[in-house]
Amino acid sequence: MSYAPDWKPARTMSYNLTLEHQLRADVLVRAAYVGSKGTHLGFNNDVNAPRIFPGSSAIDPDARRPYQDFTLVTQNTSGANSIYNSLQLSVDKRFSHGFTVGANYTFSRSLDWTSFLSDLDTINVINPFDARAYRGVSDFNVPHRFVLNYVWQMPSPGHGLARTLLGGWETSGVWNWQSGFPLDISSGDDNSGTAVGFDQADVVSKPGYTSGSRGNRIAKWFTTESFRSNLPGTFGTVGRNTLIGPGTFNVDFSAIKNFAFKERYRLQYRAEFFNLFNHPLLNNPSTTVNSSQFGRITSARDPRIIQMALKLYF
Repeated sequence: MSYAPDWKPARTMSYNLTLEHQLRADVLVRAAYVGSKGTHLGFNNDVNAPRIFPGSSAIDPDARRPYQDFTLVTQNTSGANSIYNSLQLSVDKRFSHGFTVGANYTFSRSLDWTSFLSDLDTINVINPFDARAYRGVSDFNVPHRFVLNYVWQMPSPGHGLARTLLGGWETSGVWNWQSGFPLDISSGDDNSGTAVGFDQADVVSKPGYTSGSRGNRIAKWFTTESFRSNLPGTFGTVGRNTLIGPGTFNVDFSAIKNFAFKERYRLQYRAEFFNLFNHPLLNNPSTTVNSSQFGRITSARDPRIIQMALKLYF
């Protein structure tokens, strides 16, 4: 394990340009360009990777390493870069008459060589001879995201029992719509013979997404017949993160009731609903060609969760 002789600390530069306009005393609109650029980003490579030639995958990888006295030699190299660009639009209605609301939309794109850096005992590049070969959209790239949120302090009746029961309520909610995360189609086989195990699949026809009922799409999210395991002695022909998984729509809601009694004491009741409508939040499908579940979605995120609490202030 080592660091490259010309290793440099990673550097990130962020920049933005924002325009704001106040439409009314309590309404503000905003448009912003937000970007960032990363340089000297680290990745781990095998500097003693087995040489590749036709039919090499059938030969013991250690027998094809340049330095026969060693097996895998992990080296951290600070040679990668990344770029992020986004358009961010928002409108905010400030707190008035007990009500505030905000809406935000982001259109963005993030590109990099690799989206994570592990410790020095793990290789995290696909092609040990050309780390830049699979520069593509980042693993966390989400092109579209819209968030709507509000807080409402509900009006209270005048006095008496009605005020005790119906007064002091506050509700809030967050609506979130976003496109899916990238899908990276891998072979699942070490046909390159590098002992790294990150081979991409081969593309045999133009890939696309399936249609039909939700059940049909869960069973087969994309055209799995468009891919096959990579040929021996190659790293696969499909680019990194070329497809997108299922998008999400989620609503979180909360209701708060404050009971005031005497001057020093207040009791607060809180109920919170995560995934209020119990909408299926599907995870990405399997993206490994040699898996029996290839193309199938087999899991989802949390269903509706409800939690309640009482808090005494004194």
